[in-house]
Amino acid sequence: MCYLRLPSAISVTGIVFVFVALSAPVIAEPVALRQATATYSQKPFQSFPMFPVSQAIDGIRSGYNGWSVFPQSGGIPQTAVFETVEPLGGPEDVLITVRLSSAVPEGYHALGCFRISVTSDPPDTFADGLIEGGDVSANWTVLTPTSVSASGGTILNADQVGVIKASGPNPPFATYTIKYHISQVGITGFRLEALPDPDLPNRGPGRAENGNFVVTELDIEASPVPIPLDVRVSELELRFPSKLGLRYQLQSAVQATGPWENQGPTVVGTGNEMTVEERQLNLAARFYRVIVAE
Repeated sequence: MCYLRLPSAISVTGIVFVFVALSAPVIAEPVALRQATATYSQKPFQSFPMFPVSQAIDGIRSGYNGWSVFPQSGGIPQTAVFETVEPLGGPEDVLITVRLSSAVPEGYHALGCFRISVTSDPPDTFADGLIEGGDVSANWTVLTPTSVSASGGTILNADQVGVIKASGPNPPFATYTIKYHISQVGITGFRLEALPDPDLPNRGPGRAENGNFVVTELDIEASPVPIPLDVRVSELELRFPSKLGLRYQLQSAVQATGPWENQGPTVVGTGNEMTVEERQLNLAARFYRVIVAE
C-alpha cells in the first residue's frame, strides 16, 4: 500500500491530525527496453562465452548470461544504453525502481561504482544496437537516487551527482535496488555507466578481483507519483473528497511514524466529500490518516 504524507498537522484539543490519502492504488509496471548498446562487451575467452550487452535485458537471470567487459575493465569506464519501447513520463511525476542483478556462477562480479541517466532524445539518434563501439551519446540527465539498497549485506552509498558506490560484504550473488523520483517528460532511454574507482579491486568498475563485473539482468519498473487528497480538519470532524466505489480506511497512531492501526471498518466512497466525526476517533491516539484501502 502506498501513500504520501501531507505537509500539514493540525492540533485539536491536544490531538495532532496528520492525514494521508491517495486518489487510487499505485501499481508498478515494468518498463520494456530494447536496442541494448555498449562501448564494449566481453568476447569469448577461454571456456567462457560472450557477454553481450543485449543479454542484460533478455529476462535470463542466471548462468553465463548478462553484460560483462573483461578484459576492458581494470579502471576503464564502460557504458551501456537502452531505448524504452514506449516513452516514459508525462504530466505527473514518476517513481522509478531499477534493479541490477549479478548471478554469474563464479560469483563476486557485482558492479562497484556506477550511475544511471535518462534522455528524452528521439530514439533514432542513439542506441544503434552495437555491442561494442555503439552510439551511447545523447542529452543525458543524471538521476539522483531517493533510496538505495542491496542484498547480501552490501552497502550502497549515493553522492549528490548520482554516483553509487558499493562497499562492505561482497556476496557471490547480489541484487541492487535503486529508486528515483523523475519529473522528466517523454523518456526514451536509460544509460548505465560503469565507473572506475580507486577503492575497488584493480580500480573497478566491478568488484571482481580483476575489476570486472557482470550485470546479469537490468529490470526497471515505473509507477505514477500518488496524488494526495485534499483532507480538511475542523475541531469536530475530518473531511476528505472521495471517488465513487473506492474504499477508504481511517488509521491512527500514537506517534507520527506509526505503527498505524485501522480505526473502524473501511468506508465506500460516494463520489462526494465524506466526513469522520470526532466521536468516531480513538482519542488515545494523536495522529490520524486516511488511505485508500487495498
